[in-house]
Amino acid sequence: MTEIVQLTKHQQLFISQESFLQELKQVVDIDVTAQTLRNWERLNLITPPDRKIHSEDRRAGRSAEYYRSALAEAYAVYKLTKEGLYLPQDQIQLPKFSLTHVAIARAVFYNSGFSIPNFPTPFDKSEKVNQILVKKVPTMEFDIDPIDGRIHQKEIPKVWENSEQYLRYMFYQQLYVAWYYGLKEGCEKLLRNHQMMLLKE
Repeated sequence: MTEIVQLTKHQQLFISQESFLQELKQVVDIDVTAQTLRNWERLNLITPPDRKIHSEDRRAGRSAEYYRSALAEAYAVYKLTKEGLYLPQDQIQLPKFSLTHVAIARAVFYNSGFSIPNFPTPFDKSEKVNQILVKKVPTMEFDIDPIDGRIHQKEIPKVWENSEQYLRYMFYQQLYVAWYYGLKEGCEKLLRNHQMMLLKE
């Protein structure tokens, strides 16, 4: 008999740090530590958690509750920096990127107004910090199909001052594509698993 698990709105949006790490390990075989999550948060790679103090005495300890959507961000960060993302439809293996570049891609993606369907993330918590980074790099030169989620390249500028300018432009476009597909893949694997967990055998 299938039992439908009723979750509060808070439980649907948030996940404890322990469960966050456990789900990354069990669902997508990504094994990271709590310190790694804090480092990613500090570098603006994932949405910061809500931290609560357990007692009036600040030394009594804190708990961190992450947005479930940050699971997909953590997945994208790991794939882009540790393994390199593979695009099966196009049979393309993308290179690995640095943490700094992935943070830039994340900032440009959200500041450009892009999002993933059914991917509720409180972007206002950290993206404003990255406005300076966004102004120093090329913008995203593609559109995302709202139906199939595929990327459609806009017309590439015809005139370049030099080859270095062109290579820089193409590097960042590839970086943005990698972030988008990494985030999308993370959503499909981790958030879909969350939906399946709502049906408890």
